[in-house]
Amino acid sequence: MSYIKTDGVKMSRNLLMMTISSLLTASSFNTLAAVEQSSEEEIEQIQITGSRILRTDLESAKPVTVITKADIQATGLNDIASVLSQSIFNSAGSTVAHANNSSGNFSASNLRGLGSNRTLTLVNGRRVAGSSSSYGNSVNVNLIPLEVVERIDILRDGASSIYGSDAMGGVINIITKKDYEGIQVSVNASKATQGGADQTGGSLTYGTSNDKSSILVVLEHQKNGSLLGGDRPHLDAEHNPKRWSNSYSPWGTYYINGDYYGDDTSSPLCPEENVTQTSYGEGCGYDVMDGKFYLPEIDKTSAFISFNYDISDDLEFYNTILYTRDETFTSSTPMWAEGTMSADNINNPTRTTSDPQSIHFMHYMEGSVPREFSFDTSLFDVNTGINWMSDEGTLSINLSHSKDSFVQESNYYYFTDKFQTAVDEGLYNPLAPAGGEMATEAVLDSFRHTQHRIGSSISKGINIDWAGIAPFELTGGEIGYAIGGEYRKLTLSDQQDAMSNSGSVKGAYGGDTVGERNYKAAYVELELPFTETLTISAATRYDQYSLPDQGQLSSSLSARYEATEDLILRASYSEGFRVADINEAVGEESVGFQHFVDPKYCNPVPVEERADSPFCRDVNEAVRTFSNPNLKPELSEQISAGLALNITDDISLTLDYWAMEITNQITSIGAKTILDEEYLGNLGNYDGLYVNRDLNEQDWRQEIQEIGSTTTNYLGLETSGIDLSVTTKFDLDNLGSFKIGLEGSYILEYKFQETSVDPVYDYVGYYNRPEFRASLNTNYYYDNFQAFANFRHVDSFMGETPEDEVEGTQWLDFPSMTTLNVGVGYTFEDLGQIQLISSNVLDKMPPVNTDLRHGYSYQIHSIMGRTVQLIYSQNF
Repeated sequence: MSYIKTDGVKMSRNLLMMTISSLLTASSFNTLAAVEQSSEEEIEQIQITGSRILRTDLESAKPVTVITKADIQATGLNDIASVLSQSIFNSAGSTVAHANNSSGNFSASNLRGLGSNRTLTLVNGRRVAGSSSSYGNSVNVNLIPLEVVERIDILRDGASSIYGSDAMGGVINIITKKDYEGIQVSVNASKATQGGADQTGGSLTYGTSNDKSSILVVLEHQKNGSLLGGDRPHLDAEHNPKRWSNSYSPWGTYYINGDYYGDDTSSPLCPEENVTQTSYGEGCGYDVMDGKFYLPEIDKTSAFISFNYDISDDLEFYNTILYTRDETFTSSTPMWAEGTMSADNINNPTRTTSDPQSIHFMHYMEGSVPREFSFDTSLFDVNTGINWMSDEGTLSINLSHSKDSFVQESNYYYFTDKFQTAVDEGLYNPLAPAGGEMATEAVLDSFRHTQHRIGSSISKGINIDWAGIAPFELTGGEIGYAIGGEYRKLTLSDQQDAMSNSGSVKGAYGGDTVGERNYKAAYVELELPFTETLTISAATRYDQYSLPDQGQLSSSLSARYEATEDLILRASYSEGFRVADINEAVGEESVGFQHFVDPKYCNPVPVEERADSPFCRDVNEAVRTFSNPNLKPELSEQISAGLALNITDDISLTLDYWAMEITNQITSIGAKTILDEEYLGNLGNYDGLYVNRDLNEQDWRQEIQEIGSTTTNYLGLETSGIDLSVTTKFDLDNLGSFKIGLEGSYILEYKFQETSVDPVYDYVGYYNRPEFRASLNTNYYYDNFQAFANFRHVDSFMGETPEDEVEGTQWLDFPSMTTLNVGVGYTFEDLGQIQLISSNVLDKMPPVNTDLRHGYSYQIHSIMGRTVQLIYSQNF
């Protein structure tokens, strides 16, 4: 048996090849050849995601999945958000930019289904400013250009003892390119065969180096077209009745004030085809999202510069600069309106009858008050530092400045009182499209409001690390250690115009958040080789935050045991935490609108009668949310155990079990939960929660005046699962080489309580919690030709929640879905490389789910259908 020994660390050559193969589980195109070549050369010490200690072995005690540049190309996708959304470890789906989203172009990952604010996203192992349009609680991966990415590491374990707050569900570490020699020009074009959402883009890469320095410059531009309502059956009311608004429409619907239990009447102007019979009477409906943006229109430009200079043989200076500007445009439903018309109002349909009545109207302001949003977002990230290398270790000093900022303009919202005045004076008719003939531009401008919102999230920090070898050894070899400290200042500003904050603008959401905080951290990590086959790693970190004023200690312990030359056993225990973000702690009170059913009136109705009962009618009311400066950190404990097995020289396997418990969960309690707690008589158990009702209001639909919510530490959750990875590679001699990679993630449980008196339910297999996700990647290489076929599978899941099931409520289920991506590529001797990729080549679509307004689960599935992408690149 031959061994590789570097700096006193000995390992078998077969085991090294097995660990490399296990780590690079899904590589495509030329990656395999590069790994094989590097294995024949001297193995140098590297730093892997999840540790600050330099090491030579790649299979650590904690599980890490690597998405290579070739893997990214094989997806046929052009942004990191979409690539990460396909990861099997996003068990409950990802946050991807879509219409009717106040964060506009915000996208983030969601490891283990725990939420994007519990997934830490790093660039080159360092923090980036959180998204300013999402209160800085997670990084907007939409702003990191795909062309600069060398690989993406996914640490599937808690890592607060290494990186601090937010690393509860895991860590996504985006590693950028560092070295390149020459010039590369690349262009791409992508088209969906069902239409909509065309994409085009291009990049320019330039790199040069000498004995002392290197520089890399990457420029990228990407343009994504929109997908509109009606472009897919899921988004078309003809196929999905949920897209149809039964009562709100441009022509409007009304009922007689005092007729509190139904008998809606459509507007006299309502077209016959729009008259809709409901359990509440006769409404005037329409396809409210037809022609509106579903996926936004995006225009994004990025620049990346990396510079390295060797001051001496032992001292290196580096600097990276990343700038991205993203311009996004989208639209949503027009503004909605409801109010009263007096009996003698000129536009009241009952005025000319024998019995004029005051009426209550419902109206969509199509053509008069549309809602169109433009977002101008930018990310400016600078890192500079030095690395000093000596025989005793490496000193790293890093200074960082990162700023995420945005400007948003929304056209339009409206002033409630001024709109009602226009109705009262007969200048705006809510029972006529766009308000009727009297609704001139001057009338509309008298109550319309353009909302402006600006924000920034700034992170400034310094990290000092020392990673070295202790002056004494254990039986298994040298002791590796890392010690360091971090100081970071975080500033958040999210402000809208004064009128939107006044409470007089209908539809304006949120409130201002202006605040700052800092934290100081110290950490230490040890790697103890007790024997040649057993290594124990331990880490601990203490973070002290100024806001909220609290500290948190997090520790981890892991073991790696080389049972045989072909088998590694590993296990770990880690503690994690998430501190409240600035908005949760000190944000001003905000007002938003939420849809809910009032349990005070609906719950007494027998379950089988609720679908047709007016008492179970959906209500849309204001919810006022308050921050909480006394929030405690969320805490987590996670264990994992697994193995890495070299079955043969060409087949390797990794298998890991993991389990996590979160306590003190920080959450903003929604209107439904607050009303449920009120119905159960439990509101007094929580500070800041209230329901204001006007008990003198005879119309039960108008009884709720306002709901008060706050951010609080509320209950917790438990989740566990199993991850599997198998890779094989075959040398076909003169016929090329072949590689297969299989990954699967199985969720065993996901348990939490909806309210404090509810049972603890397991949500696995219920709505948006598929039990199993898997991918199968096959790659073939022959000289300058490459081909691949990648299968992605998402298990079926129910349309109900466990609470729905107990109550006897049934919704449509979601069947399993498997998609296939295929691609070919050829590198010409002098004419560059061309790649043709078809994502979802079989044009597999989720069935239209008529219980959902989107017609499908947008967190889990995609309705893009088949897309064809052509990529051409040329090196000079």
